[in-house]
Amino acid sequence: MFTPYLLTGVPIPQDLLKGHLFTDVVPADKVVSTALEWAKRVTTAAPEAVWATKQQIVSTKDGKGVWNAVNESLNGPDMATVFDSFNHREGLNSFVEVSSSQSRIRIFSLCQSR
Repeated sequence: MFTPYLLTGVPIPQDLLKGHLFTDVVPADKVVSTALEWAKRVTTAAPEAVWATKQQIVSTKDGKGVWNAVNESLNGPDMATVFDSFNHREGLNSFVEVSSSQSRIRIFSLCQSR
């Protein structure tokens, strides 16, 4: 039920968390377009992260429970595959670039205000 959110990194809305029932509720005429939006989100996510998340979902269905499945995955070969991937390195590099450029902007703004 939460698989689309887990696969895309989209935060799970609070109302869905409370009800524990649905990923999304839409009118009948929006079902196909909404499903295609979710599919696009999944297919544009890092493949290794989607794969590792699917492994965790399968583990919970095997009766391991969410925390055990995630912990096992984080300490196992699944995460090594994710962390060693081009997509992971690219994401970290982008984060560092954005963080450092925002820091430069903040410092510049502080200097200008004095």
